[in-house]
Amino acid sequence: MLKKVFIVIGVLIAILVAGAVVIYLLPTPQAVSVNEKNSEIYSLMVAGGIENAVVDVTADKVLVTYNLPADLDKEASWFHTMGAVAAAVPNGKTLIIETHYRSGNGQNKIDTLTVQIKDVTDFLGGRLTEMQFRAKVPITTASA
Repeated sequence: MLKKVFIVIGVLIAILVAGAVVIYLLPTPQAVSVNEKNSEIYSLMVAGGIENAVVDVTADKVLVTYNLPADLDKEASWFHTMGAVAAAVPNGKTLIIETHYRSGNGQNKIDTLTVQIKDVTDFLGGRLTEMQFRAKVPITTASA
């Protein structure tokens, strides 16, 4: 009888030790930092008719990726996005826009634009003509 009690106590101790080890090995929760610029740009995108955009603002770049709404012109969406980013982070460095859409023949495409935010603010401020600005904005197209 005493042997059974020691066995039960031993099992309970083993369970407690195993539980403590599991708790110790679990990753500690990390503090979540909210980048208000992401939210600000996202709100401006929604106001322009582009929903479900992904916005990532870092020290080096701003990445905005979205599915082009069927009723929105592709170039209009680019200029809207550039304006939104320039308004939110006028001193940022590089803007990358990824526009996902379906081409006229039904293929999924991705247009990627990379532009310096300073060039966007110079264009919006009238320091660059549209032709000069467009020359600074390379566009690549890929199949998705």
